[in-house]
Amino acid sequence: GNMTEQRAIPVTHDLLGIAMSQVESTQIHAIGYDHSSKVLAVQFRGKEGPGSLYYYHHVPQETFNQFLAAKSKGRFFGASVKDKEGFPCIKYEPEEKQEAAAA
Repeated sequence: GNMTEQRAIPVTHDLLGIAMSQVESTQIHAIGYDHSSKVLAVQFRGKEGPGSLYYYHHVPQETFNQFLAAKSKGRFFGASVKDKEGFPCIKYEPEEKQEAAAA
């Protein structure tokens, strides 16, 4: 069947199906936004390419627009998104990575 093919997730998308756009930033690799669920996805830079991926919930479209337009993505993130009570955060943990870490 098709089950095995669906496991291959393109680098530009995460499991929620949010299209990620790479951004110019020393700390942030890519950001994306889902209009229907108001979820902001932020993927940080790792030592060797893309790093941890976090979902921020209840983020208004306007905040994402400002994020995209911000000259300093890291500064905007720290000031307007990170640790905000209104934007609960969930870290995305792929099962494969957890197994690799345990091995």
